[in-house]
Amino acid sequence: GLVKMDKPDFLGKRSLMRVNSSGGPQQRLAGFKMARPGIVPEEGLQIVERRQGKLEIIGWITSSRFSPTLGETIGLCWLPAGLAERSGAEFSVFREGQLLGATVHQGAFYDPQGERVRA
Repeated sequence: GLVKMDKPDFLGKRSLMRVNSSGGPQQRLAGFKMARPGIVPEEGLQIVERRQGKLEIIGWITSSRFSPTLGETIGLCWLPAGLAERSGAEFSVFREGQLLGATVHQGAFYDPQGERVRA
């Protein structure tokens, strides 16, 4: 993984330890875009999936911001490896009782001039 678990502490470490120790799916850091451009999900928000009528936490937001150049909200999140590898795959972010749509974005974010966007 990309995160060293021996670091003293960082946001989301406890959840990450939980995912790792539960023998759940390997988590992977992935880029994403929000379905609705004006919505910027806060760091630490949960990414959920509906299973047998219940919402299960499958990942979380690590960072996001609105990119005026791209005209949309982009960011990074932890997702199960299988989902993180599928560019364009849809997922839901849970915020204040609502499910917000997002999609996996593979690779760097480029603006129309072809310059790399630094998060």
